[in-house]
Amino acid sequence: MRAALALLFRQGATNGLAAGAGILLARMLVPADFGLFAVATFVMSFVGVFADAGLAASLVRQVRTPDPHEIRSVFTLQQILVAGMVALLWVASPFLAEAYSLSPDKVWFFRALSFTLFIGSFQTIPSLLLERELGFSKLAQVEVFQSLVYHGSAVLCAWQGLGVWSFAVAGILRALVGAAILNVMRPWPIGFAWDWAVAAPRLRFGLMLQGGSLVNLSKDAIVPLYIGLLAGPGAVGLVGWAGMIAAYPILALMPLGRLYFPVFARLQTDRAALGRAMERIIGWTNRIAAPVTVVMVVLADPMIRIVYTDKWLPAMDLLRLLAFANVFSATSTPCLGLLNGLGLAKHTFRMSLLWMACTWIVGIPAILWAGPIGFGIANLAATAINLHLFQLCRREADFRIIAPIAFPWLAALFAGVSSWAAAWLIHPDELWELLACGAVGGMVYLALIAWREGATLHRDWKQLRKGSAS
Repeated sequence: MRAALALLFRQGATNGLAAGAGILLARMLVPADFGLFAVATFVMSFVGVFADAGLAASLVRQVRTPDPHEIRSVFTLQQILVAGMVALLWVASPFLAEAYSLSPDKVWFFRALSFTLFIGSFQTIPSLLLERELGFSKLAQVEVFQSLVYHGSAVLCAWQGLGVWSFAVAGILRALVGAAILNVMRPWPIGFAWDWAVAAPRLRFGLMLQGGSLVNLSKDAIVPLYIGLLAGPGAVGLVGWAGMIAAYPILALMPLGRLYFPVFARLQTDRAALGRAMERIIGWTNRIAAPVTVVMVVLADPMIRIVYTDKWLPAMDLLRLLAFANVFSATSTPCLGLLNGLGLAKHTFRMSLLWMACTWIVGIPAILWAGPIGFGIANLAATAINLHLFQLCRREADFRIIAPIAFPWLAALFAGVSSWAAAWLIHPDELWELLACGAVGGMVYLALIAWREGATLHRDWKQLRKGSAS
């Protein structure tokens, strides 16, 4: 619970910084800049899957504390993979720029971003050691500072007129700061060693785990590849922006995924405790995601006009459509953590294949028929496959899904109606009026949750205080 609070504090702080910087960047940059950054981010994420190969996760899951030789062997293999991916990006950059009809200087934009892979690789070992020790409060401090450096430098560079290069400068600075601080905070026996007998079994597990990430990236590739090549970086920028805003309620919970894996791995021999943990986690994730999602959907029009400016209004319907996926996503993330923690990475890989296939099969005709909003249709169809994921998880641990989910979303609907009524009366044109409409929905939601689930919240608070005291 203390680790969860540290991660929630981290995500609250980083989300606040990201939201503030996102507003400023959306005002200073154009959708095409965001689109080019989205393309570059996809490319970096894609090669990053191969550069990491899940080696860090294999050491986190290992029951015995890894010794220096194991750590160095894994680190050496990772550096070989990273060097290969950086070299590949350098060679591929001209072809990427030509494919998207970009100016020649954008070749160096992709190459500059490739340095973040190399610098970031020096964060891997100290981070995984802290994760094994559940030292998430230390990780949270570092990541909040990294977020401050990244968003602060991106806004400053954009203000100075650097355009899309703002993201490259900010990314390199963030990687440098994180690598330096983490290696001081959690020293480790840095060095190189080659032992294939040590690396091979970890690579096999890691590749299966990363296989799910690779397939997920292939699913999301429909935006930078299909939409980008079909309609250009501007359309990618609108879709990426809508996806970013729609995912804010879930992004607040994403760092907890780092907690699920080591915690569920430790509980894998006690299935009763595992079921109780799952049910409690699902309850909390939905309590947080539901009100933010519903109120955001209701107030999408004034929010875009007042906060982000009218140039983003073409993405409003897509934003609302993408936000509906949060009904499933708040529960699917803990479920994936459960399967990975139990060593069932093959199930998460198969789920990823289903999501990818559905996104592309539905997305290609939907985008041709409806334009970028077709991506929202495909995304909604893919999220329905989560019902199968929930079935898989309930075979492995005895826990309820409907009970902890139902009331938070019902209360969120009442909150949404309240915010809509307030907006209908006020017709918000100023930021304070928009915030007032959101606050009305928030107060209604908190009142309903306190009335129905007050005893549960009080129990969890007492256990948290007892754990902190011990």
